[in-house]
Amino acid sequence: MFYNDRLSGKERKQKIALIVCAVVVLAVWLVLTIRINTIFPFKKIEKCGYGEWINYTPDIADIITADVSISPVSCKMYDRAGILKDYTKEQLGIFSEGKDDSDYLVFTVDIKNNGQEAVSINRLASLFIYCTEFNGDSNSLERMNTDIKTVASGETQRVQFVTNIKYKDAWMVNSRQRYAESDVYIVMSQYPLERRMVFSIE
Repeated sequence: MFYNDRLSGKERKQKIALIVCAVVVLAVWLVLTIRINTIFPFKKIEKCGYGEWINYTPDIADIITADVSISPVSCKMYDRAGILKDYTKEQLGIFSEGKDDSDYLVFTVDIKNNGQEAVSINRLASLFIYCTEFNGDSNSLERMNTDIKTVASGETQRVQFVTNIKYKDAWMVNSRQRYAESDVYIVMSQYPLERRMVFSIE
């Protein structure tokens, strides 16, 4: 008795269909990748760590025109109980409500005004976004010390921001610990120059 390893007509059609689908997906991916890289070529990344300053001059009509330097100071990770112990609900703003298993990051940054006009911290911070390469998490930032409205000419202000985080990833093994050991960023601009403040989580 011999084993017949030839595919039946139905199996052969299924195999051909799978190969065709794989080729189509690969072709679409290549076309989109080439298209994006053609439209947005050669993005540069400028990083700024602790003890360093990064220059930032946003110029958006009717929104903000500024000449500032910004420096990352610290980043601390909290669970829900910890952040409610150290900060008031007024300071946490939209993040004052949340689930018991939520986790948060509190960023501290220094903002120095190099220009002649006062700079609105709210308008400046509306361009900031928290992100990480570790698991693709990204989010908006809520300014905590709302009593500081502006940075006057020649002045430096220390400002705090809070965001909630999603540290879980596909591996789900010690993901909180691995996340806490990775760098996280505040990104101020994304293209053609990505300005990135780099923080180590405490």
